Amino acid sequence: MLIMTVNNSGEQEFFLKHLKPHMRVLEWGSGASTSAIAPHVRELVSIENNSEWHEKVKATLPDNVTLCYVPANSEPKPEYDDGTFEDFRDYVEHPLQFVQQDAARFDFIFIDGRARVACAQMCKQVGHVKTIVFIHDFNHPDEKYLRREYFAAEKYLKRIGGIFTMWRFKIR
Repeated sequence: MLIMTVNNSGEQEFFLKHLKPHMRVLEWGSGASTSAIAPHVRELVSIENNSEWHEKVKATLPDNVTLCYVPANSEPKPEYDDGTFEDFRDYVEHPLQFVQQDAARFDFIFIDGRARVACAQMCKQVGHVKTIVFIHDFNHPDEKYLRREYFAAEKYLKRIGGIFTMWRFKIR
């Protein structure tokens, strides 16, 4: 089972072993990971900004998945192609509607979409003290794929460990 585009099967195993049947999961950026996460958890809310991709993913999902299409507020600037909070404000803030009480906060958060640093900052508002956070492509070993701008997420999250490009965090 391929959960995302990876070159390392250990990355998949590392990620999947943290999922538990009782968990309520938030995912920014849907795809093959959405279908892979769903069977292992109680509920999955996935936020997607690309309408064509949203429609493609939506056709394959089980009942415990809520897939939300939330377009960009503006086009990302060329110097920061992942997008900023201003570019993806609605996308980043969309999960707030799912946590109107503390009991509804997410147990597990997977950041694999746009505006990853802004999503990391939002984790404190939608997670709780025991929430596990993963960021895909956080620290790539190949310099040409390394996204140093993602390191700013450590202002909001504490790095616990990782394998290849999949890194685990807890909320600061």
